Amino acid sequence: MITAIYVRVSTDQQAEHGYSLKTQLEACRVKANEFGATEIIEFIDDGYSGEYLDRPAMNNLRSEVSEKKINLVMVYDPDRLARNLAHQLIITDEIEKSGAQLKFVSVTFERSAEGKLFYSLRGAVAEFEKAKILERSLRGKKGKLKTGKLLQDSNLFGYDWDEEKSNYIINEKEAETVRLIYKILLEQKIGCLRIAHILNDQGLRTLKGFPWHYTSVYRILTNEKYAGNHIGLKYCNYFSELGKKKRKLRDENEWVQVSVPAIIEKSIWDDAQKQLSENRTNSSRKTIRIYLLQNLLTCGNCGRKMSIFHSSSNSPTYYGCRSKRGVSGNGNCGARLIQVDQLEIAIWSTLQNICSDETSLKKYIKQHDENATQDNNIKKVLDNLNSQEKKLIKQRDTVMRWFSQQLLSDEDAEKKLHEIKKQLDSINNSRKKIKPTIRNKRTVSEIISIFKSYDIQNITTIEQKQVINDLIEDIKAERIDHVFRSDAEISINITFL
Repeated sequence: MITAIYVRVSTDQQAEHGYSLKTQLEACRVKANEFGATEIIEFIDDGYSGEYLDRPAMNNLRSEVSEKKINLVMVYDPDRLARNLAHQLIITDEIEKSGAQLKFVSVTFERSAEGKLFYSLRGAVAEFEKAKILERSLRGKKGKLKTGKLLQDSNLFGYDWDEEKSNYIINEKEAETVRLIYKILLEQKIGCLRIAHILNDQGLRTLKGFPWHYTSVYRILTNEKYAGNHIGLKYCNYFSELGKKKRKLRDENEWVQVSVPAIIEKSIWDDAQKQLSENRTNSSRKTIRIYLLQNLLTCGNCGRKMSIFHSSSNSPTYYGCRSKRGVSGNGNCGARLIQVDQLEIAIWSTLQNICSDETSLKKYIKQHDENATQDNNIKKVLDNLNSQEKKLIKQRDTVMRWFSQQLLSDEDAEKKLHEIKKQLDSINNSRKKIKPTIRNKRTVSEIISIFKSYDIQNITTIEQKQVINDLIEDIKAERIDHVFRSDAEISINITFL
């Protein structure tokens, strides 16, 4: 009987409370042998939360189960399988449909109505405990904020941190720059980019010693802490269905206001918000045009991000390296501007050509994705490690069987098991070092499937942007011709998600 053992631990704290990987593995092996396991395959998720299903070892286990390679799945406890009751039932259903059995060490679970009810209750209790932990944590944060203390130091420009009071102290030297930023905005009524130029011309620098940018100025002008007010618990984190961490606004009645030493008066902050609003309304750059490649382009010459450049309403719009704006601190890299229309047409044409079939796309990725070969080599190393691990586990089981049949002495069995353990530990250490370097990329077939899910012949501009955002992680672009002409020669390198 081929038995899969699945174990999971998300934190060191869990390990201290009886859920260590070693504890789970040992108990599962004993139980598996009781059920007559002839071959054991171990699936280990070390450091992965049970809140969502996308876990490396869990994905591998579900794949093996779907291919009907497993007869029995052994897990220490239902909440090691998943924290979410719905996820537990999904996995259980997949295992049972494949013809395999699911067994737990800590509880008895059968297909009977009573057993399923008990299993559901166990999952519900695990969810309840998780909710209680989160509720206690939230209550503690709220209590701290209501005493006038901040939750953490955000390294805010203009302030130092008072560890004892858990609040800010004004840094007068930096505060002078903050007041200057507000003064320039209200007196000269100019935008954040021009304010950044003025600060850099005066030799002023940010908290980390870098030149000022549009975003660093904008953050200071829109942060209400500078007017003496901080709103705690304004946002909360949550996980999407795909397991991605996201942030959303809480209900206003959950917010907690905390006083912070004010660098500027509240009236000045309010006037600044009005001026920023007027700047946006009066901006000559305001446009309803959809830019297909916005926030995706990287300069092929220097590696910086590329921005949109406007000259006048009658002139073409360009994509160009941000170094041309003069606030990067390293000077203009010299890369030439590329007309928006030309680059967008070139990218879309390339996508149509390479996403027509798997052969074309594979060839393109092999030629242009600098990390693809490295990823493949790493996966081969991992496959080799997994293969070695399976062989060692079989050897260990054989030693245990021989020892139980008195074919090996205590000393010989201990010596062999010690050597096998050393090799398994070495494999696990190697795997832990390698795994973080692997990029979680879409397969070629997934990319083509997404592309062909749109009506390419009748596609709208909005849909084109959706396709590009769904498929592309980064685009390196550079104009490589050295003459002034409208039909630019452009070097393009697309990296897919």
